[in-house]
Amino acid sequence: MLEQKHSLRAFKKGEYLIKQDKICEAISFITQGIFVSYFKADSKKRIRGFFTEGNYISDYRSFLTQQPATTIVQAAEDCEVLQISFKHLEECYTLDKAYERWGRKMVEQSYVAMFDRMQSLSLLTYKERYLQLQQKTPDVLQRVPQYMIASYLGITPEALSRLRKKM
Repeated sequence: MLEQKHSLRAFKKGEYLIKQDKICEAISFITQGIFVSYFKADSKKRIRGFFTEGNYISDYRSFLTQQPATTIVQAAEDCEVLQISFKHLEECYTLDKAYERWGRKMVEQSYVAMFDRMQSLSLLTYKERYLQLQQKTPDVLQRVPQYMIASYLGITPEALSRLRKKM
């Protein structure tokens, strides 16, 4: 049933999966490519995270409340996703409790990732955050520009360059 409710979509590098101030209409499962999630503050991109194959991506707050998104999600390379709309997911939830459990697990994973990100920003140095990124998702370091890595770590590109030289 759930498989029938998914739609396959392709995104070219630079295309938006989610736009700020638009309602997030779907949850996407990444089958190919990498997306970058960010906020705009002081006319600068503040990178929130990188999402690669095998991960779900959405602005869950917008999706669940059907209110405008605060997050921007953009393809960092050509991507392909399977999407399920809010309407179709709600239909699946009413049909079988297994779909509700799947949805709960998806939201739980999102919460844990968000908590881990907040904790790393609060407790870790930028060097420790870099090492954590290197350990958890080493391919991200090869697939996105260094200025995005720097923004994700909360440092300037020059500071990232100095850090990489020391390592």
